[in-house]
Amino acid sequence: MEYVLGLFPDAAAAERAAGVLRHFGVSEDDYRVRTQTAATRNIKGWAGWLFDTPEPRSGPDAEGLPHEDAYWYNDRIRSGETMVAVRLEDRGGAEIARALQRAGGHDVRRYWTRFIGKQTTKTA
Repeated sequence: MEYVLGLFPDAAAAERAAGVLRHFGVSEDDYRVRTQTAATRNIKGWAGWLFDTPEPRSGPDAEGLPHEDAYWYNDRIRSGETMVAVRLEDRGGAEIARALQRAGGHDVRRYWTRFIGKQTTKTA
């Protein structure tokens, strides 16, 4: 799973970027716009949506959103910026990252996690 996060100066700019995402075929279930109002809630909620974990991860082997980055993004949002977060099943994040930058986003970053779940094997 790949995730692309970007900051925008305000909610209106982030909503315009969401329109760009829809143009790229990203479903509304696969992106979030996080505003200053939403940042007053616990950081664990949005990190859970992003990376299917209860909170940001830390340590050298952690995948996904590093603990420090999560709190940095949260501080930027609390200061009035708006974050757009996109979840992608394929690794097409480079194109999405460029689109967010063209739409006015800054500090656009890509993160990856490995799918951890049942593996099915085919038998002859």
